[in-house]
Amino acid sequence: MSHIIPFQNVVQSLVTSSLTTGPTPLLPSGFKPTVDLRLNYNGDQVAMGNLFPTTECTNPPNITFFSEDPAKPSLSYTLIMIDPDAPIPQSPIYANWCHWIIPGLMPTSYNEIITDLYNGPDPSSDESHSRSDEVSQTRMPIVQYYPPSPDEQSDPHRYIFLLYREPSSSIQETYLSLKSKDIGIDDTNIQTRKNFNFSNFAEKYQLTLVGINWFKSTNPDKMNETG
Repeated sequence: MSHIIPFQNVVQSLVTSSLTTGPTPLLPSGFKPTVDLRLNYNGDQVAMGNLFPTTECTNPPNITFFSEDPAKPSLSYTLIMIDPDAPIPQSPIYANWCHWIIPGLMPTSYNEIITDLYNGPDPSSDESHSRSDEVSQTRMPIVQYYPPSPDEQSDPHRYIFLLYREPSSSIQETYLSLKSKDIGIDDTNIQTRKNFNFSNFAEKYQLTLVGINWFKSTNPDKMNETG
């Protein structure tokens, strides 16, 4: 079952993990999330820095969040996954490594949630779970998912999920038609994923950061060493 992480806990996690502090902060110091971004790998929740073995992250996580504005059910979002610790945390010369960019995410609106609460789910639906746990993926990924793969001897890497609200302006059509090659990434050549400037990408396509979550991952045989 998904759990809600209070926004103040999210902000505190960003500070203690040096994601908004230090000489090269990953995010603006004043960033405050407005969306509760929840993800899970095989039912295990990503929870602001918890540790996963790489073997559990082979496939993309399930994504859950709700629309920000009940009056705007047509809002769509992009999820970006990056590694700021590549190739090793002590010398992250490949940061930020782009693991995934998936646009066109459509969450369940609050109106749909309220309808389900009052009326119950649609009895004609074959779905066994509530619609409130669904995020529709209406577009193909711009960059295909690449699972965490830190070096065998590396300390755990941090993997950051950044959720952006997509533009409602005329640039949206151009943005949603992007392919990986348009941003200099070749899905058949992993080296083209290194040094991805996600901030410039977001600025160019008028994406607004609204949510974040993150986890750490290491090789299974190092799990006991790192706790």
